[in-house]
Amino acid sequence: MVTLEDGGSLARIDRVGAYIDSLQLKGRQILMPSPDGRETHGGCAVMIPFANRIRNGVYNWEGHTYSLPRNDGLNSIHGLVRHEKWEYANEEERTLNSTALHYRLASTGYPAVLDIVNTYVLGRDFFNITTTIKNTGEISSPLVVGFHPYFCFQGKWQLKHDSEIMMLNYRDRYFPDGSTLPVSFNDDEAMHERSFDNCFVGGGNLVFSAGNYDLRISRRNMDYFVLYNGQYSRGQSVAIEPMTGAPDAFNNQIGLVTIEPQKTFECGFRIELMER
Repeated sequence: MVTLEDGGSLARIDRVGAYIDSLQLKGRQILMPSPDGRETHGGCAVMIPFANRIRNGVYNWEGHTYSLPRNDGLNSIHGLVRHEKWEYANEEERTLNSTALHYRLASTGYPAVLDIVNTYVLGRDFFNITTTIKNTGEISSPLVVGFHPYFCFQGKWQLKHDSEIMMLNYRDRYFPDGSTLPVSFNDDEAMHERSFDNCFVGGGNLVFSAGNYDLRISRRNMDYFVLYNGQYSRGQSVAIEPMTGAPDAFNNQIGLVTIEPQKTFECGFRIELMER
């Protein structure tokens, strides 16, 4: 476990999965701990090279069919790195409030070899994550990067945004059909009474009102997000999951990044505490 500290702020990052086990900003618990030890039921999981589900765990890429582990019924869910041990990327550059972890992804279910580096920086009132991915293989490959943070709240919660937001319509329970619907949350003071397990695109900077403080969530190259407050949120948190593409993007191509050989892709997000 890696521990970062800055004043009254603290982050704990498990090298297995590069998973953010705990985050406190100015002494406030920002992420809900996982109640059962599963990394997608609390904290913040890292989802690479795909986020959310791949239908039937199968996709076609450049004339080849690839099969992924079916770990959600017939489907594959939340990437291939969650249970893998990451190494320090630049151990000599580690500080009290920053670290970088590296994992090399090579899988029979994926076309290329990816060198992945996650850099974590903690400040007194912010936490920043940057993911840098290089395709070291010989062919282009599909890519979706995602994170799965469960943000704590007390009482009521609300989500606001500073640009247009579109909700992806689903063909069935989990998979987008390619159409969208404009929505706005800015004046919806009853959001906390609704149930969400939906994917959205746009929104710009998001502000999560968590009771007596706000969190600004600034995303870089991560235009999509899933909003979830189902059973695993336990009525204590809301998952706001930044992603670079949609669920099942390996098949439906929605938001899909194509990473070419020897090219690098970078994305990330920043959580900033704004006290009222």
